[in-house]
Amino acid sequence: GEIADCYPDRPAGVASIVAALQTAASAAAAELGIYLVDGRLVAPEIAIADPLAAAASNWHVLARLAAAVAKCDRGLLVDVGSTTTDILRFDQRRPLPLATDDAGRMASGELVYTGIERTPLAALVRSLPLAGCRRPLAAEFYARAQDAWLLLGGLPENAASGDTADGRPATREGARGRLAHQMLLEPAAVSLDQATRAAERPAAVQVRLVARAIRRVLAREGRAPERVVLSGHGTMLATRALEQAGVSAPVICLEERLGGA
Repeated sequence: GEIADCYPDRPAGVASIVAALQTAASAAAAELGIYLVDGRLVAPEIAIADPLAAAASNWHVLARLAAAVAKCDRGLLVDVGSTTTDILRFDQRRPLPLATDDAGRMASGELVYTGIERTPLAALVRSLPLAGCRRPLAAEFYARAQDAWLLLGGLPENAASGDTADGRPATREGARGRLAHQMLLEPAAVSLDQATRAAERPAAVQVRLVARAIRRVLAREGRAPERVVLSGHGTMLATRALEQAGVSAPVICLEERLGGA
């Protein structure tokens, strides 16, 4: 949250978020600890005084959980969320990151700014295949990666959710209309089968991006992982990327091991 554009910089974002957490904790008569990227839980005042250590530290604690679950000397975490993908090596006890800040992690391949829901379709591809030709896309926010994966079965439909590019239901039928809109076509001009075939192209681009990052991260050690831990709801994207990257280690899905909640 601290990199949201309503904040001028990370320190301001961290201070605002920690203040909100303090208000909530006070109302619940609860003690509040803030997790830092070095693995410590500290008082809010310490986090505010060292905001860059508090910023975006969720990947670190998730990798610690992966290490505790996998119990191996060479593990790999692949966490595909709505907006980003985290790729991290770990050993028996701790994460083994190549960088600890967002910019460094993105440069190393450990942070891939592509996710299974929020990535704009036009940021992935410039055209979609339709009826034997390539249709150019408008450089607008009319459809997201979510629509591609809804059509391909990588995300469950949720007719009650309006968390989509156009605020309409998160269903395959809704995704069909959004893909048509991205091509500036009327929804009736694109069938469900055509939309599903078109969705394979942006999905393949995301798979390629994540697979390339997996190979980069693993190349630093030069040895294959003993186990892979999957987290997040982008399991289909993660599985395809691991296969493309040539990773064949046993897979542990955190959701299956620990439960969805």
